[in-house]
Amino acid sequence: MKKLFSLTLSLLMLIACSLGTVSAFAAEGEEPTPVDLRDCTVTLQYASTTYTGKALRPTVKVQYNDIALVQGQDYKVQYSANTACGTAQVKLTGTGDYTGAVSRSFKILPGRVTGMSTSRTTTTITMNWKQVPGAAVYRVYQSTSANGNYSKVATVSGTKAKISKLSAGKKYYFKIAACGKKDGSYAGPLSAVLNTGTRPSTVSMKSVTKSGTNLKIRWNKVTCSGYEVRYSTDKKMKKGVKTVKITKSSATSTTIKKIKKGSTYYAQVRAYLSFPNKVYNGSYSKVTSSSYSNLYASYSSKYVNNKNRTTNLRLASKAIDGTVIQPGQTFSFNKVVGKRTKSRGYKEAYVFSGSGTVMGVGGGICQVASTMFNTALLANVSIVERHQHSQRVTYVPLGRDAAIMWGSQDFRWKNNTGMPIKIKMSVKDGTISCKFYTSKEAKPKKVSLKVSQRGKNFTLRRYVGGKVNYTAKSKY
Repeated sequence: MKKLFSLTLSLLMLIACSLGTVSAFAAEGEEPTPVDLRDCTVTLQYASTTYTGKALRPTVKVQYNDIALVQGQDYKVQYSANTACGTAQVKLTGTGDYTGAVSRSFKILPGRVTGMSTSRTTTTITMNWKQVPGAAVYRVYQSTSANGNYSKVATVSGTKAKISKLSAGKKYYFKIAACGKKDGSYAGPLSAVLNTGTRPSTVSMKSVTKSGTNLKIRWNKVTCSGYEVRYSTDKKMKKGVKTVKITKSSATSTTIKKIKKGSTYYAQVRAYLSFPNKVYNGSYSKVTSSSYSNLYASYSSKYVNNKNRTTNLRLASKAIDGTVIQPGQTFSFNKVVGKRTKSRGYKEAYVFSGSGTVMGVGGGICQVASTMFNTALLANVSIVERHQHSQRVTYVPLGRDAAIMWGSQDFRWKNNTGMPIKIKMSVKDGTISCKFYTSKEAKPKKVSLKVSQRGKNFTLRRYVGGKVNYTAKSKY
């Protein structure tokens, strides 16, 4: 009889367990002990979710060993802080055969940033995007490659960010995250990669030169993907404009073939930065002509109409006239004019010798050098070599003369303008003129020349922008 009772009790306990109505069993004749929820496995539907503006209630799964507990029968659920971005709380309290309480949490985060657009300058990139519900601030991350390491460069409260101090003509990559709190915490997923870049710098032209039916266009290199060259016989670049695309970023020149003879051509160049589906263009350079038509600087001086001296002035000026000095090149008076000899047509005329004068072949050409010296001063080019006369001259202001002597004294200046300079010299009707021309429209910075005197000592100072950038001393 006892054996039959024991089997019956075991069967009843098995049925009770399968129905989930008890959690633990006491010995024969004892009340069952409730199960503490802390001994159960509690799982939320998700650990984090996207903000919707509504209360969020993830489903809860509770298990004790292999038994699935039933909400409302074995436990009840309370949600709190489950609407705004942040950490939401889920509290479970045991009921019936279950006791105790446990808490779980999940995060509410803003959604992904979308609708991104950009604008740019040579040093800045401005980004705009759509507002993300629930976002308190946005964080912007930057990299120099799409798959590279991203670092935070900005935190903003609105849907716009301006990134500054960037390099011109360079590619940049950005990702943006919406954050649920003002301190940048509770960040949502990063946006897709925004690949963009800055505008290339404006190209500086070197020269536009014709040779037969070829037109060679030269420029200074900038950071970019390539260049766009356009040219025309129309100075305003509105009619008959043709365009050539240079895909090599290191290119600094191109040659256009089969151009019209006898025509003046004008050209411009701009750099571009390219992506698979977009191109960012820099600004076009100034229009540069194949003829030197822009007067950059000039100076004139008066001469006495002495036949031999005038002949020497004309010969020296003729040797210089039409000389083109490229950017970075140095002009040498003695090299260009050459040795003054009778076989080359130079005549004897007075030259200074100590405190007196003597007759010398090529006498008077120092006035050509002095006239050019003053043009070079006004053009703000670099004066490399200049010598004073042993006596005072009357054709230029004191302290602004340049003496020449073959083999020992030269006048030299370096073209630091970034443009080719064509020298035009003329001797006519008692006036020597020296003019510097460029092939593109430009002017030197404003130059002020001042000469101070202390007794026999003269000091020339060239001022540019209020600062002295050249000084020459003379004593007569």
